[in-house]
Amino acid sequence: MKKIVLIWPNYNMHVSYGHGIGILSAVLKQFYADVSVCHIHSDLGNPPVVEKCVKDILAFNPGIVGITSSTFEWSFVKDLASGLRKKSDAKIILGGPHATFCKDDSGFDFFDHIIVGEGEKVMADFLMGKFPSQKKITGLMINDLDVLPFADRESFRTQEIIDRRGGLIDFIAQRGCPHNCNYCSNFALRDLYGNDFLRQRSAENVLREIEEVKTKYYFNKVFFHDDIFTLRKNWVMDFCERYKKEVGLPLLINSHVSCLPDDILAVLAESGCIEIKMGIESGDEDVRKKVLNRSVSNEIIQSRFRAIRMAGIRSYAYMMQGVPTSSEDTYGKNVLLMKDILPNIIRSTIFFPLPNTVLGDSQRHRLNGEITASTLGDSPTSIFGDKILLEFYLFGWNINHSLGMKEYGDLVSKYSDLKKININEIKNADREISARMSSFGKIHYAFGNECSMLKLVDGTKSLF
Repeated sequence: MKKIVLIWPNYNMHVSYGHGIGILSAVLKQFYADVSVCHIHSDLGNPPVVEKCVKDILAFNPGIVGITSSTFEWSFVKDLASGLRKKSDAKIILGGPHATFCKDDSGFDFFDHIIVGEGEKVMADFLMGKFPSQKKITGLMINDLDVLPFADRESFRTQEIIDRRGGLIDFIAQRGCPHNCNYCSNFALRDLYGNDFLRQRSAENVLREIEEVKTKYYFNKVFFHDDIFTLRKNWVMDFCERYKKEVGLPLLINSHVSCLPDDILAVLAESGCIEIKMGIESGDEDVRKKVLNRSVSNEIIQSRFRAIRMAGIRSYAYMMQGVPTSSEDTYGKNVLLMKDILPNIIRSTIFFPLPNTVLGDSQRHRLNGEITASTLGDSPTSIFGDKILLEFYLFGWNINHSLGMKEYGDLVSKYSDLKKININEIKNADREISARMSSFGKIHYAFGNECSMLKLVDGTKSLF
């Protein structure tokens, strides 16, 4: 049986568990495969250095190397595949979001096969020596997620990952999302698999996995990565009732303002839910509806965030800077909506033209010249420049200014004139003024562990 190495290039974000790789590894191990995982992250001593990664991977003497990649890791991943190709005759397989959604084949020459969509069944065939003649293969959709084994966590440094995330562990109960946001790839998955691509594990299956993982690792919080955890009301009601009795740990979820009625909020609060994350993306209703294809009114958003607060649950909002057609007026509306709903946490992101998305395909020629396949893996900030960076980093200060704190307006004026952004200087200024506002007992936003995260602070107490 061939040795298989699966690559999880996780270096672009905080260290985290790779669910896709974990489930794929568990499937292959059902066939008695010898599987190892190479988790690329500087915090784990495995930085994204091609020469080092090639050496580490080849030390396993693999017959098959499987690599997952989003568009953000693509530049590194194709260089890694090139390095492996020069020194090994192993079959090199590409899967994941970039393989599924990118129509530009540039860089695919280094791979023997490209798996589009779900890869469990295709990789099992590869393991049995069934390599098809065609390079690109569309994976078969798994209709019943309960037939899959629980994700392999033993091949990761799972306890270290949990510890680095403050005791938090994550699970996945669904695949797919019913919405068609113009910046997201979900509509492409629907084109690939049809409307049945939205699937959910049974509550029993999910709870059994949590209980099994509890026997192997210590964790004190559970987060579900599902796009919309509250999508199916009956499932949520059943799961939450059992979760409180059988698990009883603080729960964090993703949701959507259209799928969060009061009765669901009450059940979540009763089950121990402490945080609900939701994408808002823009404070401008026209931009949300006409550009992002998110037809939700500000009134509904305000209502649901008030309801979350009344339920005693922490709120977390995602906001996107640099959305196409955005203007200073749009940015002002972003600020005002955050002032109105006051999420406990705001995660600010920058729009990026992902391949095979409505906005991505229409915005490939934007701002700093042509965005090509060779630049798609670059940082969005290096593509879009300092103007959007300033909006990104000064977002919290602008919200604080709208809350009546003139000092933040003075800082915005000062740093808006910078020819070049000095991140450390901005961080230091934020730390100093936050301490001053706290001493005055002022509710305000301050940087969290990263500049992209804003936490709401009430005097000397963080509401985070």
